[in-house]
Amino acid sequence: AEEVSVASPESVVVATFRNEDLLGSASESQVIIDAMRVRVADFLRRPLSSGELQQLLDRILTAVPRARRDLGKVVSFVSNKGGAGKSTVSVSTAVALAQRHPDEVLLVATSLQLGVPAMMLDLVPKTNIVDPIPESHRLDETLLRQIAVPTEFGLHVLAAPPDAVEDSHVDDEGLSRIVSLGRRAY
Repeated sequence: AEEVSVASPESVVVATFRNEDLLGSASESQVIIDAMRVRVADFLRRPLSSGELQQLLDRILTAVPRARRDLGKVVSFVSNKGGAGKSTVSVSTAVALAQRHPDEVLLVATSLQLGVPAMMLDLVPKTNIVDPIPESHRLDETLLRQIAVPTEFGLHVLAAPPDAVEDSHVDDEGLSRIVSLGRRAY
């Protein structure tokens, strides 16, 4: 649902469910809260009734269109070998941008083996890029902002882990989710 809302902001995601599907460990309210966190706009019980479906369509079609949010830009500094200066350039660029736009810039350190940006910024972060991965089911813009470490420059940093062993938890899907949420939050 989140990815649909980013790719097609005018789309509306509606979930359908059966009461018996909710008899497990999760309460109905928790399922609805989790779905709302990932941008599900409405819910219909199954079996669907034509009246409820018509009411849903009326609500959607008469709703005032949401203002389209501008997404943040992603700037990547990549090198195929160490020592080329990508950490220096990325930290310098991020700090300069954050000084112009305080609290609107997120630096995501993806050189997972070294964690150089945190050292360059004299940070000893309590959280890092590995922390949101197990929380991906509930990761949203608010949680991302809580995990990112603010600096004195107005820059927020999602640091690499201090131990290279931890980096095995970061996969393409998790990193993609972090970048996608970062574009909305910063």
